[in-house]
Amino acid sequence: MSPYVPRKTLNLKQKVDIIHFKDSSEGWSIRKLAEKFGIGKTQVAEILKNKENILRRYKENSRRFQRNGPGELIDKIVLEWFNHVRNKNVPLSGPIIQAKALEVAREIECDDFKASNSWLESFKVRHNLVFKSICGESTSTNLTIVNKWKSKISEIMIGYEPQNIFNAYETGLFYRALPDKTFSYKGESCSGGKIAKERLTILLCVSMSGEKLKPLVIGKSVKPRCFKGIDISKLEVEWKANSKAWMTTHIMTNWLQRLDQQMKIQNRKILLFLYNVTSHAHLSLDNVTLIFFPPNITSTFQPLDQGIIKNFKVFYRKFALQHIIANLDNTRNAHDLAKQIDVLKAIIWVKKAWTEISSFTITNCFKKAEFPFSEPPEIENEVNNNELIKLMEFLPLPRNDDFATIVSNLSTECSSDEIAMILNNIQTELNLMDTDDEQQADDQLENSEVKTFKNYSEALE
Repeated sequence: MSPYVPRKTLNLKQKVDIIHFKDSSEGWSIRKLAEKFGIGKTQVAEILKNKENILRRYKENSRRFQRNGPGELIDKIVLEWFNHVRNKNVPLSGPIIQAKALEVAREIECDDFKASNSWLESFKVRHNLVFKSICGESTSTNLTIVNKWKSKISEIMIGYEPQNIFNAYETGLFYRALPDKTFSYKGESCSGGKIAKERLTILLCVSMSGEKLKPLVIGKSVKPRCFKGIDISKLEVEWKANSKAWMTTHIMTNWLQRLDQQMKIQNRKILLFLYNVTSHAHLSLDNVTLIFFPPNITSTFQPLDQGIIKNFKVFYRKFALQHIIANLDNTRNAHDLAKQIDVLKAIIWVKKAWTEISSFTITNCFKKAEFPFSEPPEIENEVNNNELIKLMEFLPLPRNDDFATIVSNLSTECSSDEIAMILNNIQTELNLMDTDDEQQADDQLENSEVKTFKNYSEALE
């Protein structure tokens, strides 16, 4: 009996290489090909069966890359680098940007690129950049910034009703994480394995009046295996993907442009308050005016940080625990419990948790963040953790009193400004649509609930 070979994730280029090798070599069986490329025989057979489709997709993808050209790739990388560096309050002049553009051109082996003055002017116009003088030592005077922000926010909001004042922010979520403490007998050793660190990044957006926009969820695979038979456009969240499940400038820019179109259709002009991080592009939009919080005060003055995200995660963990408890008798260990939680389940619980957040909680958090109200909002207490704690008492596995907000400071974007890292992220986004599904769960772990996910609306109910 041949040994089991785990299924590998192959991109489009690797599949084409296998096809070309088979065409140029005689006498190579599927078994020999599988051994040479370190993959399973079934995977080789699928590639050869879909040969024409794979070659066609590869050809189209090559044309698309040539159409974009090296100039557009250089532009994207330099803009990402610019955002990273300015987020650190490092001053950047025109010659510095030109020098970095030449460095990028050398990195991607584009020898005929010239970072001329006309290129710099075009770069500034494309991305709405201006040259300004640096103002003193404002970055280090936190108290001054706080007082200035308090006096300025009322002025910023003039002409906007509460329903047209929004705040958006990302949070990281270990969607498979189990609690890490448990009750046990005295003297009994406790073990439960490591925290499952498969992650999602979730962008939440709310208005001062309590309106909630559809969450944006970022995962690692464009179409995970559990999405089979599902129309992604009909999910109750917006789904995006990249290799790190991070927010990127590209994803954020597209989201902002879609929001602008949505508000244009509704004939609304809105203010959107954002955390000033690298991935949050400074755009000029028609119906959405972007306001960025000053550095070092976001945790105090951002409404989503005042309890909305915490409540959201409490509800998410509650739904996760209900699922775990329902499947305790059918699993061997904590690892199996975590593996049963796939991305589609997580999306369903994200939507249900977001639905549970009340408009009163949202308006109270705007009030707590010192957004001025003409009338004070009604008071409502934050979500009660008692129900979550009671559910945890059923679990014969690790758990934590702060399980609801585990790793609340999980990074949601790449913090490096290295050219190689930025280039890798951009190329990953360009090529990700052509990769195999990254989540290859064991078929034996699929339970009856997974099989009902073909009808997504029924699963939500």
